[in-house]
Amino acid sequence: MHRSFTRKWLLPENVDLEAIRTQLDDKGHLSVEAPKSIEGQTQKRTIPIMAAPKK
Repeated sequence: MHRSFTRKWLLPENVDLEAIRTQLDDKGHLSVEAPKSIEGQTQKRTIPIMAAPKK
């Protein structure tokens, strides 16, 4: 018996396409690792820190 399927995902533009890795385990779970490209890692952004409400 042979099974196949097709599934497509849109990846962010800052993914290093040459470094994508996949692994399919014995239970049929597919893992996809798509690291950011170097250009994506050098971008700066400001992340505000919000204080948690006092209890």
